[in-house]
Amino acid sequence: MGLLLCVNVFACYFVPFFLAYAHEYLNGFFIPDSLRWENEHIRKELTQFYQVSGFVILVEWLGWLYVLYRYNRWYSSFLPYPQSLATTLLATFITGVLITASSLKWFGYFFQHL
Repeated sequence: MGLLLCVNVFACYFVPFFLAYAHEYLNGFFIPDSLRWENEHIRKELTQFYQVSGFVILVEWLGWLYVLYRYNRWYSSFLPYPQSLATTLLATFITGVLITASSLKWFGYFFQHL
């Protein structure tokens, strides 16, 4: 049980760093340059660029949650007491909420106006 808790707590700290790194350095490979640049100058209207960027981060976040869910489901099969699907989903949901809160903090949106 300790390893399961450690992996979930580690995910709460690691995933926000990964999302911030991917947002800053890796997501540019997935987003076309035409959404950011126009006639070799940055566009005045970047709404589509930010929407696509937000969608890419959402897909990455959902991918990490799926990997974490699969790990929780796999690890729970080794526990001495039976784990239900609802318990695994609840544990993944709680970790996902903590990851989201940590990510919002790291991205500066959560504490921006405090």
